[in-house]
Amino acid sequence: MRKRLENTNKYRISYIYGRGNHKSFGPGRVIIREGHVPQNFYLILSGTALVTKTSINRQTGEPFVRTAAFLKKGKTFGDVAILNGARRNATVLCHNTVSLLSVPRQDFINTFMSHFITFLRKIEVLSGWPVENLPDNKPGICIHTFFRRNTVISRDTKASSKIYIIKTGTIRVLKTLTSTKPHLPGKHSSISGDWKYQNTDNQSEEMHAKKAVRIKTSLPSRKSSRDVEFLLPLLQQGPAALEERADTPSPYTSSATVPKEASSTIHVEEHGSQIYIHVQMLKPGDVFGLVYLLFEDTFGMTLISEGAECILISKDFFKKYTDDAYLCKLSKVVQPYPSEQALQKQLQEYINWSAYKSLLFNRQQKLCAISK
Repeated sequence: MRKRLENTNKYRISYIYGRGNHKSFGPGRVIIREGHVPQNFYLILSGTALVTKTSINRQTGEPFVRTAAFLKKGKTFGDVAILNGARRNATVLCHNTVSLLSVPRQDFINTFMSHFITFLRKIEVLSGWPVENLPDNKPGICIHTFFRRNTVISRDTKASSKIYIIKTGTIRVLKTLTSTKPHLPGKHSSISGDWKYQNTDNQSEEMHAKKAVRIKTSLPSRKSSRDVEFLLPLLQQGPAALEERADTPSPYTSSATVPKEASSTIHVEEHGSQIYIHVQMLKPGDVFGLVYLLFEDTFGMTLISEGAECILISKDFFKKYTDDAYLCKLSKVVQPYPSEQALQKQLQEYINWSAYKSLLFNRQQKLCAISK
């Protein structure tokens, strides 16, 4: 909520102040109580408030109250339950004398609903879809919320009931692939002049190959954007580029030359027995989920927040107000993702090249040690 308020323009601030009520409470006074239905949004003008939550002792099973945060001048609270249509998830009480601005629930909804409707109208890919039909009090249809960094927003976007629109921040898009071992060239044949390729399972240097492809991070984790988008250039070029890429022979199947470096820089993560490949980085103004309206065979992906404010719209509601003219427009601007087989192939090439570089480095170290 703090980010939303920081981004609020002067008109909206004056709108909130014009419809808010100034209140002052003494020490120990409860402002909102955990489990209650939300009625107001609050902005602290002076003083300090204490946020407490009820937790369960894992050993005894008994409930206890813990202090979650202190809120001082300029801090806000009460928006999450209103926007999500939920009950209060914490109690807020006065630590000392607190002066605050209380904004009625419906006025708060009207203010921020009008703001993100304006935002949606500026998104080109949504032009032609009636954003004005979005309800302002049905969280099952439309939610305006913030996902903290490293939050798993969706583990399977194909099964998800939402379309995701990024307002601020970024979101990583990952795809689960099958874990695989590197396939490396064996000894060079002096008779045929060919390289013999084999799996590293039976190689004496298997350990070094495994080290080269072992991923040290877990899901979710923070990654820099420069490590991420190996697929974005292909997505921007369209289906022809994807088909051409899928048909390009792997540098590891050539029998005449030593393997060449993989032509794309990719980034992968491993979590338990699962391996993930970075597909895309979503930025402000991006809409994720429209691809499922056009290409039903698109695989599901995992969304990880890098700290993102999002608008979530029900897929069923979106489809209800999608006509043929809008679908025709989408077909011209929304590109399909590569097939799962193409992604698996890219992963294999990446693992092969990483392992091959590791083996070369290890052999060079051995030669240096011998020469000394």
